[in-house]
Amino acid sequence: MTTKRVTFGEGKNSLFQPDGTALVIHVAPDDEKSDPISNAGPRAACGVIKKK
Repeated sequence: MTTKRVTFGEGKNSLFQPDGTALVIHVAPDDEKSDPISNAGPRAACGVIKKK
């Protein structure tokens, strides 16, 4: 999967935010309708993105 919604560079869409960024991968695609997890099923993986 690829996206242009986030960046590793500077700016508001940067994954390197001062408070950190969490990444959660679900087993199914987001239906972009349901709340809270958009009918994407259980979590498959998660992690924290931080700059060293």
